[in-house]
Amino acid sequence: MAATTPEKELRAAETAQSPSLKDRLEETLRSTRNFLAELFELFGLETRLAGLNAAKMLGLAIAAGFTLISGWLFLQGALVYWLHQLGLNLGLASLLFALINLAGTAGLAWWIYQSSKALSFPATRRALKKEAAKIDEQLATTDRSETAGGHPH
Repeated sequence: MAATTPEKELRAAETAQSPSLKDRLEETLRSTRNFLAELFELFGLETRLAGLNAAKMLGLAIAAGFTLISGWLFLQGALVYWLHQLGLNLGLASLLFALINLAGTAGLAWWIYQSSKALSFPATRRALKKEAAKIDEQLATTDRSETAGGHPH
């Protein structure tokens, strides 16, 4: 049964109204490209903002460090003055605080040294040594079998 004229007109109208597969793909690619461009722009802006915030945090940390050091020095000066007021020689009170600072520095240096041992990736190095030993054993076994067979491959 052949299609009537109104049916043909309806199909033609539907075909004209609905975009082709090519048009749909082009629109999808265009939308995807625009989305990715906007996403990368947003990522770039957030990365820049994160960098600026990191720089600000570093500056504030440096300022806090200077403030902490000056506070520590003033506190020691006040304690030395107080010990001097109690009758201790000024030079001896200063030497006492210098020795306390040196002992604290030595303790911190020892702690840093002990902590640095974990930075050498000891577990990874052990695992790599085990793998290297397995490979060496496999190579030695291969060499022995080639020598016994007389024909290297």
